[in-house]
Amino acid sequence: MAVSVRFSISLPALNGVLAVYLFCLNMLAAQGWADVQAALWPALVFAALGWLVSLSGRLVFKAFWTLNLLVAAGAVFAKSQYHILISEDILLSALTSESELTAEMVSAKSVLFVLAAGGLPAVLLWLAKIRPQPWQRRLLQSGVCAAAALLAAGGIVYAKGYTFRSKGSIRDSRFMGDVFRFSPPDVYYNGQRARKAFRDIKHNYAHIEKMSQKHRYQNTEDDLLIVFIIGESTRGDRFSLNGYPRNTNPQLAQIPHVYSFKNAQSCDTLTINSVHCLVSPMLKSSPDRIPRQSSFGEVLHSLGYRTEIYALQTLAGFYGGYLAYDKLVSKYQIVAEQKSGAWDAALLPYLRRAVAEYRGGRELIILHTLGSHQTYADRLPPEYRTFRPYCTNPDVAKCSKQELDNAYDNTVLAVDALLAESIRILSNKKALLVYVSDHGESLGENGDYFHGKPVAVAPKEQFSIPFLVWFSDKYRAMEQGRAFAGRVQAALSDGRTVSHDNIFHSVLGCAGVQTADGGIDAGLNICAPATQQ
Repeated sequence: MAVSVRFSISLPALNGVLAVYLFCLNMLAAQGWADVQAALWPALVFAALGWLVSLSGRLVFKAFWTLNLLVAAGAVFAKSQYHILISEDILLSALTSESELTAEMVSAKSVLFVLAAGGLPAVLLWLAKIRPQPWQRRLLQSGVCAAAALLAAGGIVYAKGYTFRSKGSIRDSRFMGDVFRFSPPDVYYNGQRARKAFRDIKHNYAHIEKMSQKHRYQNTEDDLLIVFIIGESTRGDRFSLNGYPRNTNPQLAQIPHVYSFKNAQSCDTLTINSVHCLVSPMLKSSPDRIPRQSSFGEVLHSLGYRTEIYALQTLAGFYGGYLAYDKLVSKYQIVAEQKSGAWDAALLPYLRRAVAEYRGGRELIILHTLGSHQTYADRLPPEYRTFRPYCTNPDVAKCSKQELDNAYDNTVLAVDALLAESIRILSNKKALLVYVSDHGESLGENGDYFHGKPVAVAPKEQFSIPFLVWFSDKYRAMEQGRAFAGRVQAALSDGRTVSHDNIFHSVLGCAGVQTADGGIDAGLNICAPATQQ
């Protein structure tokens, strides 16, 4: 007598089985109990979605789960094998510059894993005999299960105490960090962000004039490590190095040959506009902030510099389309890997590793910080919360002036620590470090807060930025490096006013890049001889 092995199962029950399997599959990439807990509520939300899809019928349900099993299997393989997150940067890199990473992931081992972990369950899904149910019963079962899953997920989210901005937009990086622990939602979310960034790259940067093709640049340094640090919302007039009465630079003040310009201004009051100014020949006086010429990163890349970017911001289109990187790691991956919150100190392990692996040659490392961006108390670990009491309310207008100043000055202490430690990491290398913030910040002066006012009416505080340069001992031991340091010191002694206008020309100039056809404006190059300025 024949014995049937095809068990029948209802769609709601099958969804429960698949949801549990998907959660277990994701646990192969978990690196501890914290990852398991983080993935729980996204898994419940996804299970609820599956129960709702089951109302559409077996074919739609099976197609839905087939796609998600295969995508999840591929993502879990990448996360468990390479210890990465499926971030926007990873997916964008696959579309732009890091084809080697994509090639490594698409290996025989990865194909076998996807077939076993995603393909086999999908085949079994299509072979499964679905038990017929009246639609009213299926609606009741699926509806109750979906509601229960969403209630449970909501309870977990509430218990975690995420902090959101108004209108539901995300401020707490832990929220997306938890989403990134569960596939395939991380793939879909970051995939659409990567596609948008890729379109932006092609649309906004496709017709940019490449400075390396317009001008003939030449290297005079075969071995140089450049670290360029982009600050965020940090004011130059809050640096004690620049005369601020409070000691906000206790560590930098102890380091010799740190050159800090007291009178530095940004070109704009918004990050997305300022970053184009501070890496390109674009001037503050330009009629708009549409990038038309390439960055110093593009020029250095054309001269053989390898570029690595470690960023706590998510301007993937800018990094890929404008700075010409070889490696990019940004916000959510850094936060998740370091498990330290969105603090600038989380960038230091990446800098240490990159410098330790540096074996000479030409290399550019860019760190993009969160600096002094509101909410100020969230920008730094407890050890830098020196000035008390400090404001913790996102609505800073409700804080006293003393609390607001204390909170902001604490962020400057954290910036000081980041820069000082970066210099210490570079101390035994032939290196150049440049730090500049994207714009300033209003702290209640004349009733203004934050930044982003139109340039024509923005207060001076929103343009006040730090601009700091440091040459390592090994660089200053060279005749050219010593000359550069002397010229920067002379510019400081003269009280020169500088701005984002100077950055493109000064990074290239202080790195020993030369051109005879106008590719570097000597008047804006702080390392140029005084006779040329």
